[in-house]
Amino acid sequence: MGAESCKGDILALPEDCIAYIISFTNPRDACRLAILSSVLSSAIRYDFVWESFMPYDYRQILSRSVAGSDSLLRKFSSKKELYDYLCDHPILIDDGRKSFSLDRSTGKVCCMLSAKEVCSEMINRTSLPESRFSEVAEIPKNRALRIHGPGYAEMPPLTPDTKYIAYFVFSFNTETDGFKLPANPKHAKVELQWWPDKRKFLICLLPKDAIHDENLDDRYLDFICHPDILWPNTRLDGWLEIELWELFITREKRESNEDGREYHQKLQLDTDSWKCGIHIEGIEYRPKH
Repeated sequence: MGAESCKGDILALPEDCIAYIISFTNPRDACRLAILSSVLSSAIRYDFVWESFMPYDYRQILSRSVAGSDSLLRKFSSKKELYDYLCDHPILIDDGRKSFSLDRSTGKVCCMLSAKEVCSEMINRTSLPESRFSEVAEIPKNRALRIHGPGYAEMPPLTPDTKYIAYFVFSFNTETDGFKLPANPKHAKVELQWWPDKRKFLICLLPKDAIHDENLDDRYLDFICHPDILWPNTRLDGWLEIELWELFITREKRESNEDGREYHQKLQLDTDSWKCGIHIEGIEYRPKH
């Protein structure tokens, strides 16, 4: 049977049957199918299609929102509108200490833990209009910042059986000091210690594209090209992020509470005494593509 014959057979099905078939795909493939014909485009508008693409416990997660789930659910006339909104507008949950959104291509949960949630101590707190949270942390001089990944009991509502990447999200303020390229490149990096692996790795908080000096000596050229140094990327919302660790939680382990300590991670960011002016928004977990 040729491809055209298969296409014709599928389009001959009742629209709700086509929608039911599409509900077993994923959001990205469904949108691709929608451009092939008006029949497929109409079929993906069914509410149960987009309900199937959202996390199975999305209503329970929305019930934890600061604004309340009822007002959010009544705001939209279709599940497709709700899906699009959750992809583009992270909502605050758990008293504003976390944010919840959806990954557009998969429908899986994205979650950011605020600085309040992950910093063991917030010496300086401030509010920023560009932050989704009411407060961010600021690294003062002469202090190491300790960041804790979630313990099992505090695990964000991530999608089970999914590999996630955790990102350290930060920015510089107007009083930033000590992060411009110094005379010695070894002072441009920051040491991170990660438990439970007890790994140590190095990051440079300056993005690579911020380094434009054509007169850099060989020490800096070696530093910039060093394979073990992690560099930040600029996000669409203007913040910077650095990829830290991967996390995978099976549904069975999550429900049975086995190996809970496996999910507890700590991060210590040690800066030199002359470095200051970093705003910490939090740690964001996004599905690995």
